[in-house]
Amino acid sequence: MKHVVTLAGSDYEFGLMRRDGSYWLECADNSLSVALEPLGQDRYRLICAECTSLITLVSDGDRVFIHMNGASYEATYHDPVSYYADESASPAAHAAIAPMPGTVVGLPVTQGDRVAAGDVLVVIESMKLETALKASHDGIVIAVHVAIGQTFERDAMLVSLSPMERD
Repeated sequence: MKHVVTLAGSDYEFGLMRRDGSYWLECADNSLSVALEPLGQDRYRLICAECTSLITLVSDGDRVFIHMNGASYEATYHDPVSYYADESASPAAHAAIAPMPGTVVGLPVTQGDRVAAGDVLVVIESMKLETALKASHDGIVIAVHVAIGQTFERDAMLVSLSPMERD
């Protein structure tokens, strides 16, 4: 079965299977051996083919926050059946939704701004980790529901986005 993960505003399909006593990750036309060794306190050793990295993973439901090689990432796992059934039904398709409780630390957009897929809509801080929430598609900011310094709860709508009208 193919799995789907959103990372840095893009969706990726992959397969994970057990073969020859180890796990193999298959993405696009590539296949490589992977292992994740727990080191304690949310720290892991990621072994991917010939590369080894020390990483920190914190999960919150289907969201995983990753710190690796001095950079932070947020990955969201999507149930494949729901994902392919109706992508447009997801409220996150047209909004920046809070992945966890936190505080707004950056707000580079205002109502009426045109944004492109991958543009930062809001920067949040939670658990001493800054996360940039990005537009999943081109569009227009129709509402900014928060201000810098404002706290929020998980699943709060932070910025609403409408599809951009085509000329």
